[in-house]
Amino acid sequence: LYGDYSELKNLLTIKYGEPTDCIEEFQGYTPDSDGTKMTKVQLDDCKYFSVFTTTYGSIELSIAHDDFSKCFVKLLYIDKVNNDSVMQDALDDL
Repeated sequence: LYGDYSELKNLLTIKYGEPTDCIEEFQGYTPDSDGTKMTKVQLDDCKYFSVFTTTYGSIELSIAHDDFSKCFVKLLYIDKVNNDSVMQDALDDL
């Protein structure tokens, strides 16, 4: 996971510049083996994410998990124009 995360972060940094927000740490203590690192991810004790902000929106890169056995690198694109439109519709409904 860390290798994929690092490679994608490097490519995004080349294209968009340094992340606007970045946290890369394990909660409690830093594990010394891959197995322990994976367990920390599964227990939600791993906070690895980077956010890249562009004029069109943002890109969020993270190490995440769905349940105890499914861990992955997540790349999320958030479109500013459509996000602002949805927010305005919600504000209009209030």
